[in-house]
Amino acid sequence: MKLSDDEQILISQNFNNKLINCIKKCPVIFAKSEKLFRNNIKKDAAWRKVAEEMQMSEKKVKNKWKNLRDRFVKENREVTRTSNSGAGQDDVYVSNWPLYSELLFLANHCKSRPLPVVMAFLSKVLQIHIRNNI
Repeated sequence: MKLSDDEQILISQNFNNKLINCIKKCPVIFAKSEKLFRNNIKKDAAWRKVAEEMQMSEKKVKNKWKNLRDRFVKENREVTRTSNSGAGQDDVYVSNWPLYSELLFLANHCKSRPLPVVMAFLSKVLQIHIRNNI
């Protein structure tokens, strides 16, 4: 029996919510400020626990998590960029991705880095200032 598109979406949403809740219980996986974040033994044990709860291989669970986290980072970057830009209320990006609010706990752990072009430009400006004693 083939599932309808709505049924498949519901199953996917339930899976994603379950995965997010499993990951939330294991900050060693996502919290870079966590004392044990760099402890691969603890992190591997946490991934095994999540995979077991999800009844999937670690590889598949890690891949699914990476996709969810990457999408959150992209959405959050856009929300942050438009809300900090001084844009008018109508120009502020509001994420309509259903999992965005579920993943907001990641916001403090996913800091965006400056773009390489911006960094190169700032480096050149700094060199000029240093050379000219400004």
